[in-house]
Amino acid sequence: MLRRSTVILLLIFLLLAILMIVLQQGWFEKDEIQPTQTSQPVLLDGFPLENLQLITYSDNNQVILELTKNPAGNWSAVAPEGLFIDSGKMEQLLVALYSLTPAGTVSAGTALEALGISPESPKIILTNTSGEKWVLIMGNITPTSSGYFVQLNNDPAQVVSRYGFEDFRSLLQPDSIQAPTASP
Repeated sequence: MLRRSTVILLLIFLLLAILMIVLQQGWFEKDEIQPTQTSQPVLLDGFPLENLQLITYSDNNQVILELTKNPAGNWSAVAPEGLFIDSGKMEQLLVALYSLTPAGTVSAGTALEALGISPESPKIILTNTSGEKWVLIMGNITPTSSGYFVQLNNDPAQVVSRYGFEDFRSLLQPDSIQAPTASP
């Protein structure tokens, strides 16, 4: 005779074997799982890169860097005069600019001065081929040091990622975008 505990153990093994067969056959799986696309908001949505004609970077209302695209699609510096642009650095600058994604929006009632956004703040003016201008004003770093406050076209201020923004901002300096000079 089989003991009661042995019978219970055999039943458990039998149930586990049946469960294993059912799971291997895939009877409980769905036919096909469709991934859903999640779009990430882009700061410059609605301002296509191919239409970008002029980039002006100013700080305290003084133009630091002004870049223009010629009809052939090559970028050159208007200011400072005589600056030759490294095409790889220019591409890096454009990728960094169009990669800025808002992490959040500041409530509309917040004082912009508290965020470091004022008329003297560093700003970028983007001009497209039809003359439309978008103004991106740069503010302070957030209290958690995870991002920076920016304002685009008098819209409510937004927060963009610190690391992407710092990479972008470092490329706005004439020394960092200048083409290397040949040594004699």
